[in-house]
Amino acid sequence: MKPYNLKRRGKQVLVYLGISLLRRLSLVLTVIYLLDYPVFSLICVNFQGLAVTIASGYTEPFVSRVSNRMDLLNEAFVLLTMYQLFCFTEFVIDVEAKSLVGLILIFLTCLHVAVNLGVMAGCNLALAARKIKLKYLQERKRLTQRRLTAAAEKKRKEKFDKKVELILEYEEQERNRQKGEKNSKLKKKK
Repeated sequence: MKPYNLKRRGKQVLVYLGISLLRRLSLVLTVIYLLDYPVFSLICVNFQGLAVTIASGYTEPFVSRVSNRMDLLNEAFVLLTMYQLFCFTEFVIDVEAKSLVGLILIFLTCLHVAVNLGVMAGCNLALAARKIKLKYLQERKRLTQRRLTAAAEKKRKEKFDKKVELILEYEEQERNRQKGEKNSKLKKKK
């Protein structure tokens, strides 16, 4: 379910939801009670579609811009389909005209499905690209931290090695000094 834009347009969204609910209810009533009068049922369905289209365009009921535009586009396709259904009533007698309108209706329905699938695929590809980029940036950050840690460890090790070398040099000097003192004591004794 798409999240509704209740924070920014609270009452207007509730009006849209009410109109949408009334549309569904009246569609059921139209199909049940106006089955013998196809022209009146088409007129009712067209007015319902127009009311929902106007309400959707005015209120922008969804949070994302893509959802709002897709809702308007879907309503426009439904209205175009409903307008073409008038050609299948008793007002149009020509069979070839009905056949042509039927082909156009099939094309329009296929276009409607293709547009919706294209938008869904585009949104999913954008989401996938965003997740891949996020994973890449996380990995890059982890590698950078590892390099910095390795560099700091190397620096610490070099510092430790220098201290060890200084200690070893000092001990060597101390031994040499002690040897020198022993040698000088031995020379004095002789």
